[in-house]
Amino acid sequence: QMVGRCRVVAIGPPRILKEKHLKLRVGQGAASFDALGWGMAARASELAMGDRVDLAFTLDENRYQDSTTLQLIIKDIKGQG
Repeated sequence: QMVGRCRVVAIGPPRILKEKHLKLRVGQGAASFDALGWGMAARASELAMGDRVDLAFTLDENRYQDSTTLQLIIKDIKGQG
């Protein structure tokens, strides 16, 4: 899969899923996405709502009930404060 890179803003607080994974809502301009970091729960303490964040990611489809959305799968993340 192709890996993309971008700088985004954390528009929601980081969440930890199942004590192992990071979930973050990020945005750039009018677009916003959920970003998931498998096995990255420890990185949540480095991030806060409103932070600028550099992401390396792949795109994935999230299918839930009757809805399909795009989500970012985080490969690397660096908070800029």
